[in-house]
Amino acid sequence: MLHWQAFRRHLDTLSFEQCVHETNKLWWQAPISNQYYCQTLSEQWPGPWQLIIDNVYDDIARALGMLYTVYYTQHSCKLELVCGKNESSEYNLVLVDDGKYALNWDTSVSVNTPNQEYITRRFAPQELIKREEYESSNTSNKTRRQKRTNRIR
Repeated sequence: MLHWQAFRRHLDTLSFEQCVHETNKLWWQAPISNQYYCQTLSEQWPGPWQLIIDNVYDDIARALGMLYTVYYTQHSCKLELVCGKNESSEYNLVLVDDGKYALNWDTSVSVNTPNQEYITRRFAPQELIKREEYESSNTSNKTRRQKRTNRIR
């Protein structure tokens, strides 16, 4: 948690473009696990603090980490997590400034947005964070984690 906080503070000292590139770089270093979260079960996705506490990173979690990291900097921009499915695979991208930058496509920051016909779901960071804040006020972290584990089994 402290490392993530220090990293976000460091991002505040950088230009916006550097912030985007450094965020992508950091989250591509996360140890990726087998698929843990599901695109169609977004209600089970962790909020920013739970993501760090759980320390389980798949493609969706990496995208969430990127989204939350940029969101909690002092840089002002439009952010959106998009889930898509094309002929061969699923993808989860963070679109920054209406797709000027696409994070979580590969280790570099892409500047092309995905084909809109393949996008199946869109999420604003506020939507995911607000849900997490509501849940945490109504149940403990341990209870939520247990519910998520029970649903996966």
